[in-house]
Amino acid sequence: LSCLEAHEVWRRVICNRLMVRWYVLISLGISLVASAAPTWIPLAQPFSLLIGQKASLDSGNLTVRVLGIQDSRCPKGVTCIVAGEAKVRLGLSEKGKSLGALELTLSAAPDPKNTGHLGSYYLRLLDVQPYPNANTVSKPARTVRLEVQKTPFK
Repeated sequence: LSCLEAHEVWRRVICNRLMVRWYVLISLGISLVASAAPTWIPLAQPFSLLIGQKASLDSGNLTVRVLGIQDSRCPKGVTCIVAGEAKVRLGLSEKGKSLGALELTLSAAPDPKNTGHLGSYYLRLLDVQPYPNANTVSKPARTVRLEVQKTPFK
């Protein structure tokens, strides 16, 4: 390379690095602005959470957190004597004050315990995914699907 060609190569490298830095800074700025704005889930609209995740509902008045999941449902591909159940433990707080914990159960029983009441809110456990599978070696992250409202479920 001649001296002029080498100079041009370095100029392009420096220019590209500056463009990447600006792109990263702009991306970070956009994500910071996006994360600063609170996102609230409207009441009576189903939503999903992982263990440890929390959601704000009712214009931020209610916070729901998944504290734990126990899943003993009969896996796909297995014949079981009992269908099993999935139990989900939730923590609730209203305006920053703890309402306590609530356990909801998803089962095939005729008297389902998938609904509960805490404070002025009614909660319903809709689903726990993925459904256990006998052929799966790894334990994938479980997702809980919930619905919250201020009136009892019918």
